[in-house]
Amino acid sequence: YTGTPRNAIQWAIDNCTAGRAVELLSGTFNLDAYINVYRSLIGQSDMSTILKATANFPATPSMLYVKTNTGYGVTSITIQDLELDGNRANNTAKKFGGLEPMGCTYIKIKNLRKF
Repeated sequence: YTGTPRNAIQWAIDNCTAGRAVELLSGTFNLDAYINVYRSLIGQSDMSTILKATANFPATPSMLYVKTNTGYGVTSITIQDLELDGNRANNTAKKFGGLEPMGCTYIKIKNLRKF
């Protein structure tokens, strides 16, 4: 896949088979928009797999939304071993959280750090 890191991650989630996981390697992935997470999303560790908001990240409440592209109804996924960096130094006027579960059931969140 070519494009922004955010688009590559969203594409991987959109094309991931139900019951499988999108695994991210160690590194910093600069996000220019939020990601809809409805498949498991797993990094290498909460210290080495970093999702970082860019300076032009929109003023949305969260970086990750646990919902499908068309709505709610996510069930039985894991979000694990990630750092969510809101890039406060470059986003001083924007206040957003890291993760927002929306109408989901049975999600497991493990080793998730937010800065």
